[in-house]
Order: sequence, then structure tokens, then C-alpha cells
Amino acid sequence: MTICEICGIGSKYNLFLPQDDETIVILNQEVPVEYTILQGKYAVRTVFIGALISLS
Repeated sequence: MTICEICGIGSKYNLFLPQDDETIVILNQEVPVEYTILQGKYAVRTVFIGALISLS
């Protein structure tokens, strides 16, 4: 899964979020997670398995 960081909207709006100086911490051990996708207010039946490997 690709996660993108959106920092603002240029052009005529020229609005940007303040820059954070958060440090990314690499975890010594992966934290397993299970998640599902919401469509509106309903969860789809597929459960995906992943892991957290770093936190900010």
C-alpha cells in the first residue's frame, strides 16, 4: 500500500500545512495489524494483514 503525504494546495489557493519536524522511529519488532476497507459506512468482507514497521 502506498501512502502519500499531501502538504497543501498551490495555484490560486496557495494553502499549505505547516512543516512538522517529526522523527520517524524504526521499530525493533514489527507490530502485526489486520484491517478492512470501509465503503461508506460498511466494511467489506476482505480482511487484509499487514505490519507497522515505523512510527512518528
